[in-house]
Amino acid sequence: MQVMSPAMGSSGSKKTRKGKSRQHLAKVGTPAEQNHTRQAAERDVMGNFGVRGKGWAFWTALVVIVGIVAFSLLGWILWF
Repeated sequence: MQVMSPAMGSSGSKKTRKGKSRQHLAKVGTPAEQNHTRQAAERDVMGNFGVRGKGWAFWTALVVIVGIVAFSLLGWILWF
């Protein structure tokens, strides 16, 4: 009787704990890696303010800010 085991390190068996495939990361110091790091930092900062992606809260905040700026400029123009 011969016991067979799967080959060690085959790519089909490499999975993360959540079952997703592994993420490819660029080499350190390359423009692609710097771009990825910058975008991740921007997402983290926006997450600290409670904005996760461009959902309804983002667009509502944008409309409110643009409205405040527009009414302020209009007030200054009509005042003087």
